[in-house]
Amino acid sequence: MDVAAKKHALRLVPYGLYLAGSRHADGHTAVSLVSWFTQTSFEPCLVVLGMHREGEAFKGVQETGVLAVNLLGSAQKDFVKPFFKHVAVVDGKAGPLSVTHGAATGCPLLPDLPASLELKVKQVLELGEHATVVFEVVEAHVHDKDLAALDHKTAGLHYAG
Repeated sequence: MDVAAKKHALRLVPYGLYLAGSRHADGHTAVSLVSWFTQTSFEPCLVVLGMHREGEAFKGVQETGVLAVNLLGSAQKDFVKPFFKHVAVVDGKAGPLSVTHGAATGCPLLPDLPASLELKVKQVLELGEHATVVFEVVEAHVHDKDLAALDHKTAGLHYAG
């Protein structure tokens, strides 16, 4: 395989940037940056997320079976960098962002961002360094309906290939 061609082609795929709110068995919550996310079914409403198997968010998913995905707005790229490593939720904040906890999952929701989805695990495939996790959407929250979503190109980043 032409590795350079593979990398180039995969970087042409539009990827969004999201902040995953995780809840852990011991009760602590955290927020981490994730990227590879898409819807795969209407009924039931299913989404898939590629999750680094060593990441804080995946550890939370393994412990509790739930996650929240918070969608960043196109003008919110400054929120990306602080979350390259997980950020613990302390006193109702994750870094600079206010946090509430979802009624369906108890996971961190970020009302300063356009929208949040509360998810429950349906299946986990651990085939590579990133696990492929299929979730059912159990609740949705719109915080600002006028904001467009942030993607890799807008943020000046790439994580693929």
